[in-house]
Amino acid sequence: MNYEKHYRLLCQSRQQLNRQKLKCNELGYIYYEWHHIVPRHEAGSDEASNLVLLTAREHFIAHWLFAKWKQTRKAWAAVSAMAFTSNKAERKLTSRQFELCRIANSKANSGKNSYLYGRTGSAHPVFGTKHSEARALKHRANNSGSANPSYGRANSDETKLMKRHSALKRWQMLKPTNARAEIMLIIEQILQ
Repeated sequence: MNYEKHYRLLCQSRQQLNRQKLKCNELGYIYYEWHHIVPRHEAGSDEASNLVLLTAREHFIAHWLFAKWKQTRKAWAAVSAMAFTSNKAERKLTSRQFELCRIANSKANSGKNSYLYGRTGSAHPVFGTKHSEARALKHRANNSGSANPSYGRANSDETKLMKRHSALKRWQMLKPTNARAEIMLIIEQILQ
């Protein structure tokens, strides 16, 4: 398969559609993501000629095609990050599952569903927060490499289960919506 040809065709055909990114509550809303045709890790720019709006599924496929074409570590890291996997995880998402996750997450965290909805000024959690450069350096030093208490440690199955249970409890404390229910179903399917 000629991955370069398919990658270029995908990007060019979607650029010609002149898509527009709308807000969730606007009529005709379709979830789109910006994609760099020449990735930033390959010196790609943020200019309009290097950007294209893709659906979540198309975005995943574009990164997959690019990685298959270039076969570089950074290209595969982008695919891995999009599929929520790591070297230790054995979870694999199809492009359809990935798209459903992205759409459901977007709906669940936008507008009135957002935990930041209506929180402006002093009501916003980070209002007035300013950290000095010295504080940032200290934080990095205390939490990176061997200074990090989790450095080099793998979580046991029991710890993973506890973390998952804790995350689910936090998730259930939020006001349930159809989008959140969709995400939970997808997550449960993936974890099985």
